[in-house]
Amino acid sequence: MYHDALPSPTNLVRRGVPILNTCQRCSVMEESSARSCAFLLPSCGKKSGNMLVSTWCIWNDRNGVLHGNGVRDASNIGHFATTFLAEFQGCKLDRMINSTDAALNNNLQIVGTGRVVRDHDGVVVACLAAMKSGLVSVEVAELLAIQETLRFSAANGWTISRMESDSLRAVQAIASRSPLAPSANIISNIIRLFSQVNCGSCHFVPHLRNRVAHLLAKVVYNSSRYMF
Repeated sequence: MYHDALPSPTNLVRRGVPILNTCQRCSVMEESSARSCAFLLPSCGKKSGNMLVSTWCIWNDRNGVLHGNGVRDASNIGHFATTFLAEFQGCKLDRMINSTDAALNNNLQIVGTGRVVRDHDGVVVACLAAMKSGLVSVEVAELLAIQETLRFSAANGWTISRMESDSLRAVQAIASRSPLAPSANIISNIIRLFSQVNCGSCHFVPHLRNRVAHLLAKVVYNSSRYMF
């Protein structure tokens, strides 16, 4: 809509498509992206969030008319857009995103874990680096990092909308929930903690998107057991 790239009749005619370019709502004026904006602008207000959602609602309504639905006036579409945006923003409030990683040092026989907690706008709320002693596999180390991150969030009363890890094996192990897996006890704890923080699952992310958590996991090698 912003770049006037939608396949409106006016744009299709401009590109050589032999069709009528009349508005699907009034059947009189030309249908263009600019006219769609002007149609709803008095109802959507000046906020950018309202405008973006409203343009989506306009195009959705236009497609509905094409497929035989009735025509809605600007006030109805504007009200739906405002209500939809309010519900969406309400769902995001107080919901955090957790990123976690683990780093092994077999010589020192320690496992470092890094945790980054961001709010729904991506602003960092908390960072934590912690250390555990012992020799474990890479998968178990990653699962321990996820477990401790969830415990940290539960202790702070945070609701988690997304849990992220760059360990595909750990994410798959949690998804399988196998009771016979060597790490079944840790996975069981993670599932229980998911329920406490209202988080449904753990998502895999590439290592490049998880570099801060990885650096935190390594920083405890020469530091105290916990760093905030």
